[in-house]
Amino acid sequence: MARPRKFDEAEVVQAARDQFWLHGFNGTSLDDLTDVTGLGRGSLYAAFTDKRTLYLRAIDDYATALTDQVLADLRVSGQERPRPAG
Repeated sequence: MARPRKFDEAEVVQAARDQFWLHGFNGTSLDDLTDVTGLGRGSLYAAFTDKRTLYLRAIDDYATALTDQVLADLRVSGQERPRPAG
């Protein structure tokens, strides 16, 4: 039986995303990722399989957050404007 994770996956992905943002995929080593996330190699591999998978997860989370923000902004701006009579 696998042990339960003792880290916040969202925080790890965000830390990895910030590292990738600053240094790119090729400029970010696994050692860099262990430093910024506080996880060991084994934990990173167990949670994300490999560096590429973590990178894709970081991009996906960023895109989702950005899309959610744009949609929220559109909802707010749509509520502020009167609707055309029709």
